[in-house]
Amino acid sequence: MEDSTLNILTEYPVDIKELNLRNREISGTLDLSRFTNLEILNCYGNMIDEIINIPSTIKKIFCDGNNLTSLEDLPDSLEYINCAQNFITSLDKLPKNLVYLDCMQNDLESLDNLPESLVHLICQENKIRQLDNLPNNLKILNCTANYLISLDKLPEGLENLECENNELTELNNLPNSITKLECSYNPISKLDNLPECIDKSNFIGLEKIAEF
Repeated sequence: MEDSTLNILTEYPVDIKELNLRNREISGTLDLSRFTNLEILNCYGNMIDEIINIPSTIKKIFCDGNNLTSLEDLPDSLEYINCAQNFITSLDKLPKNLVYLDCMQNDLESLDNLPESLVHLICQENKIRQLDNLPNNLKILNCTANYLISLDKLPEGLENLECENNELTELNNLPNSITKLECSYNPISKLDNLPECIDKSNFIGLEKIAEF
């Protein structure tokens, strides 16, 4: 860890529960070993490429807008992660109690090992080609601007689906629980069996659908 980063961290008491390091021009490794009671970390808008020694008390991490390529050794206490706008290529070892994940604008090609506890997933603007193993508890999914060609295995309780700007050719057998659907700008030619509560007037870019 660079001396400049260490100097910044020593400004804070070791028993602090919420650490705000937004836009502090921190670069390199962020070592959290001195903060044994930490529950919330916000290090948005720096140049951090690694976060180590995350305490077992942590509940929320906001590390968006950095240079991270991975997130390792995440404690099971974590319920909320915002790691958007980084260069992460894999998120295979997520905490088992995670409820919210925002990983938009990274370099992810898959999300195969999501925890069953997950309720809210934002993974737009990545390189994902399939989402076949989504958790049963998922309620909100935003997978806009990826390379998806199919969404056939959606959770039965899903309520909000945003999947614009993909390569989807159909969206059949959507869960009846869905109340919001945004699927514009896909090469969809047919939409069958849509849940009755969905407002079709919001489907911008689907004017060529023959059966709607």
